[in-house]
Amino acid sequence: MGKRFGIRNERGFSLVELLTVVMIMGILAAIAVPTFAGSKRNGQDALAQTSLRTGLSAQRTYYVDYQAYTTDVGTLRQIESQLDFETTDARESGVMAAVGGTPAEQAVVLVSTSESGNQFCLMNIATTLTAGVNGQTAPGTYYKKIEDVATPPIAVTTGQCGTGGYVDTEAGW
Repeated sequence: MGKRFGIRNERGFSLVELLTVVMIMGILAAIAVPTFAGSKRNGQDALAQTSLRTGLSAQRTYYVDYQAYTTDVGTLRQIESQLDFETTDARESGVMAAVGGTPAEQAVVLVSTSESGNQFCLMNIATTLTAGVNGQTAPGTYYKKIEDVATPPIAVTTGQCGTGGYVDTEAGW
């Protein structure tokens, strides 16, 4: 008996084995894709929330010096140059501000819109308000989220996220 050249004694995979592997990969993909999609949305929302916190820091810096909040874009840009105070689009690090209350008693509302379609509002009240803003009179920081906003607004008001429903913890986001 001689050797046969070119013929090896290798066995390939059967059709059943190949189909089993494909099915397992399909199941894993079905589990992983929604998880990754949710992570992307969370990351987009976190960008908007971080921009709001940074914008609030700029407002507080201004408040310490002048005992008032401001909507002046140039002034805010001098305090925090990393944000764009002329848009609410979080993809551009956008945060817009609106000031409510009286000159002696003010509240500032900051708004940023995530690429995911969520709009986030952050309201800060420095001193007790006689007339409430968005249903709040006590000093503090308040949070609110509006879902499914089609496009970022080009101007904001203190009632941008509605006049109620703000909460005093980040759970409002």
